Amino acid sequence: MGAVAESLDISQPAVSQALREVETSLGVELLVRSPGGLLPTPLGALLAMHIRRALAELRAAEVEIGSLQGAVSGRVVVGTLSRGRARLLPRAIVRLTESYPHLTVSTIEGSFEHLATRLRAGDIDFMICALRPPEHTVGLVREVVAHDALALMVRHSHPLVRKKVLKFAHIEDAQWVLPPRGTPTREQLENAFRQRGLREPKVVVETADLAITRGLLLESNMMTAVSPHLFQHEIETRAVSILPLELPETRRGIGILQRSASSPSLAARLLMDNIRAIGKL
Repeated sequence: MGAVAESLDISQPAVSQALREVETSLGVELLVRSPGGLLPTPLGALLAMHIRRALAELRAAEVEIGSLQGAVSGRVVVGTLSRGRARLLPRAIVRLTESYPHLTVSTIEGSFEHLATRLRAGDIDFMICALRPPEHTVGLVREVVAHDALALMVRHSHPLVRKKVLKFAHIEDAQWVLPPRGTPTREQLENAFRQRGLREPKVVVETADLAITRGLLLESNMMTAVSPHLFQHEIETRAVSILPLELPETRRGIGILQRSASSPSLAARLLMDNIRAIGKL
């Protein structure tokens, strides 16, 4: 209460009175007192999400009105996961800012669940990521713009690279650096191994940090399963190699997630158009 009063430059009793008036007008309790302070009730949290979404739409409207009066300007907030931010988003941002230098882009990283919650609340304009099944995207519109599959990757000087004929049996004893259990990449790889009658990968290091994965890959004989887009530079410079063992069952759609009832700002629409164009390349 004190922080709200200070930010609005009004008294604390005035904040309490305003809250009571809102609760009375709605006929529901929005906040409850707890040892840790005031906490939103489920209905209070729902109302807050709709208010945040409404404010986001008002900000977008203000920017778009300004754009119609002159140069296109504004800010796009994009939620990103690894498969979306490696190739599609950076190239799309370059194209966007070259054509519209007054536009700015902010990215927010996090788990899929965290970003989807912020998207529904209006804190994020859209998400670019590997798309989850429909049951995980209720209230969101899915759009596939590209496809991707996991590749088995090692450093260029790895002994497996020199094998003339490579089979899946040759990698059963390999040491792996992989994301933690429960992540889509880990689940896809383990399912692919089971389908081929192979033992589970021997995971020496569990990490979702691409910088650590990259360092271990380049400095050891560990191997990983990853989207080639995430290591495009290393592949092009021949620092790492993709083993000729394909995993077609790991193919997934990469795409855009939007709120089902949203009206994206002009800036967001322009960035999504560029992502679609990059996805077709």
